[in-house]
This record gives sequence, C-alpha cells and structure tokens, in this order.
Amino acid sequence: MTDRLAKRQAWSDADIYILKGLALKSINPSKIARFLRRTELSVRTKAQAMRLAFKTRVWSQSELWKLEELIDRKLPLAEIAVALGRTASGTRQKARELGLSLNRSAWSKADVNTLKRLARERTPATAIADTLKRTEGATRQKARSLGISLNTKMRRRH
Repeated sequence: MTDRLAKRQAWSDADIYILKGLALKSINPSKIARFLRRTELSVRTKAQAMRLAFKTRVWSQSELWKLEELIDRKLPLAEIAVALGRTASGTRQKARELGLSLNRSAWSKADVNTLKRLARERTPATAIADTLKRTEGATRQKARSLGISLNTKMRRRH
C-alpha cells in the first residue's frame, strides 16, 4: 500500500456528527476541513456521499441589479464575479436563472477594424482585449480566424 493511501483517516462517528452540524450552520467547507484536520476535497466528498448540501449565500436585490448592470456593460464573467464577490460558476448560474446572456454579441465591423488597426500598431493582445471589452482568448481567436498576427515582436530583415 502506498504512503498516501495509508494516511487516509476513517471517518469516525464524531467526525460525521461534527460535519453534519457545521454543514447545517452554513460553515464554509474549507473551515470544516481545517477543524477536522482533513482536506477540503475529503469533506466535500463525504458531505456529498451523505447527501449534505452546503448552504449558499442568498442573492440580495442590490446584487441582482448590479449583476444586470455589469452584464449590460458587457464585462467578462470573471470581472463580474470579482465585482460581486462571487464565484464565476455561481454568477453564471444566477445569470442563467434570470434569463441574462453572458455571451458577447457578434463582432461588429467597428470591432474588427479596431482589432486590425491595433494589431498593425503592434499593441499587445491584452491591451486590445481591454479596448474591445472582450477576453484575451476571444480576441486571439478572432484575430486567428481573420489571419491576423498578434505577435508584438519586430521581425528582422536579412
């Protein structure tokens, strides 16, 4: 048996009792893990096997309004999540529940022209993405589909 498997602790009745109690009090799984001297993954796996759900924070009306506003401003999901103090997956799920789309609209001619102009000026991809209010990945994909290089290094001529 490997050392890793030998270190696994069996869940005692006391550990299970504590896990149930703390989960019902909406204590963060990472705090429960530290208290029980276990990994967070171990705590989450055991809770799932016991069909325990960790309660999530309820969305306030002001958070919902802010979510709608940030989506209207076409900010990337990661930025919206940080602004709301939420996870990206939780933010995405709430947006879906509200019928809000996080997908950007199609690339307009103005966006494409801006991309081409900034690429010619050898602007870094991150700066182009910020200008277009899109993710760097989306900007690179569009540039590649248009056959545009976002390489900022100057080539030497022989």
